[in-house]
Amino acid sequence: MKIKDAKEIVICPVPKGTIVKVSEGYVKSTLIDKIVSVGDKFPIEFKQKIFDDVLDDTFLGKFDVGDIKWEVIKTIPKEKVRVTNNTYIEILEESPNKDGILKSKLINVKSFPDLKGYIEVTHQYELNKIAGIEGFINRYEDKEKIVYFSDGYYFIKKK
Repeated sequence: MKIKDAKEIVICPVPKGTIVKVSEGYVKSTLIDKIVSVGDKFPIEFKQKIFDDVLDDTFLGKFDVGDIKWEVIKTIPKEKVRVTNNTYIEILEESPNKDGILKSKLINVKSFPDLKGYIEVTHQYELNKIAGIEGFINRYEDKEKIVYFSDGYYFIKKK
């Protein structure tokens, strides 16, 4: 079976609750030519330049960010893929909840929303993109379903 090149991958830090900021360029440089699929977990080794004023030389050292690993939570295409220079890598600063929603964006509401005029998305993760950096995602839950909605889009998850 031929492995396709990834058009896009989305990764997030694990364990849940960890918040980390890293640059896409650095992460991409560590993943080029690697084959990944949803659910894969991997460490990323970080390097830090430390300047020594006394020696006036640059020391290249490595530091470990503890037990933080990264997990692939989405690939396009939706299969095992190879990361290339053309792959767009979206790096989430935090892990989404079990439904794919970032906890920092979630607002629980008490009444069922009127979804007339809203567009249904195919995956709840898409709501993170729709909400953007400063937006929020509303969540309504009853005995039969969980409804996530934001900015004219929604996703319904049956229990």
